[in-house]
Amino acid sequence: MRDFCVSALTFLWTAAVLATPILPCTAFAKERVLAIGALPAPIRTAVAASYPTASMSEASVEVEDGVTTYEVKVRIGERTVDLEYQADGKQLEEEERLTLGVLPSPVQTTVAGYSGWSVLGVERAIAGGVTTYEVLLSKDKKRMELLMDASGVVHEEAKNHESESDDDGH
Repeated sequence: MRDFCVSALTFLWTAAVLATPILPCTAFAKERVLAIGALPAPIRTAVAASYPTASMSEASVEVEDGVTTYEVKVRIGERTVDLEYQADGKQLEEEERLTLGVLPSPVQTTVAGYSGWSVLGVERAIAGGVTTYEVLLSKDKKRMELLMDASGVVHEEAKNHESESDDDGH
């Protein structure tokens, strides 16, 4: 009986390994936490210049497809803002979680058109001088993500994300 169990486990383990897809390592982002002082000096300088009242609370570095970016979380009063930079201090993106009530009226109107859906989360992103709003909605254990501009025009709508819980999952 013992030999049968060992053979069955060996077969199952081999089948699981063989069924696992092999992907190039560059497809996965590798992120690691950094001390604020370990951020490249141009990034610390850029944050201080662009956000003079902010305090840096967290930092990380991420390498994806050979491209290195740095993420910095800053506190500005009661606000928390996520910033993304290149090593030379060039800012790539700014993200901030918001409430629906502070969004531009056209965005609020568009969201109101999704009758029966609950708002789980709202985020504003600024990248390349373009501001977008991402709204995560939930209805009957399904999720939908809207990506729209300040005029309320939906540019992307990802539907039917099944959900077991009602947290925003971002």
